[in-house]
Amino acid sequence: MADLPLGKTTTIASEVHSLIDFQAAVDRARNAEVNKPENRIVGFVEFVPDLFEWLETHGREYPWRKTPIVG
Repeated sequence: MADLPLGKTTTIASEVHSLIDFQAAVDRARNAEVNKPENRIVGFVEFVPDLFEWLETHGREYPWRKTPIVG
C-alpha cells in the first residue's frame, strides 16, 4: 500500500483510490463477510475528502498532522 496523505487536509476521491489496492481491500472485506464489499469500499473512498474537510475545520491539533511525508 502506498503512503496515505498524512498531514494533508485536502484530497479528492480519485487520489485516495489511487493509493489503495482496491482488489485486496475487496478480498479482505469479502473474507470478513462484508455485504457488497465493492460498494462499501467505493463509498468509503468517496467519503474521505469530506472527512479531511471536517477534520480541517473541527479536528484537534496533533503534532503528527503537521509532519511532512518524507520519501
